[in-house]
Amino acid sequence: RLESEMRLAATVQSQLFQWERIERDDVILGNYVQMADSTGGDWAHYHLAQERYLYMICGDVVGHGLPSALVVSAVAGCFESLKADLDAPDHKFHVREIMARVHSVVQAAGRGNFPMTMFLIKLDLMDGKVAYACAGHPPARIVSISKDGTRVVRRLRGRADYLGSHV
Repeated sequence: RLESEMRLAATVQSQLFQWERIERDDVILGNYVQMADSTGGDWAHYHLAQERYLYMICGDVVGHGLPSALVVSAVAGCFESLKADLDAPDHKFHVREIMARVHSVVQAAGRGNFPMTMFLIKLDLMDGKVAYACAGHPPARIVSISKDGTRVVRRLRGRADYLGSHV
């Protein structure tokens, strides 16, 4: 039964990793995903909104198997539904508001039993500004190339409790 559940969770998860390729003068994003032996709760995605704002999101539900995969599926649906709003020219979402929406989805889908760590980055490709929110996830890093060609790695800071708790 466990093996069957893991296969189903892996199928659900593999459907969630359907990424668009973004290629511009200032940024190229592709993807590579290798599923682990135990799967279900990991998810990452990105979206280029208005040809200006790059949203990158990465999360991990505590636990494995089908229950975690279903929570991740609900979060992926939440992010997909937000894309239309993010693409609207008058959108004013801050990363904290997006995280609050995801928190309510994790709370409802997991009923407090499957919390999720996550980070969300919003990169403005026009002015280089970064907005970042993190909920219990290991910190994100941004790698850039300076004007003299040196590789610069910045570790983003931010911290909050995991998503989906009843507290």
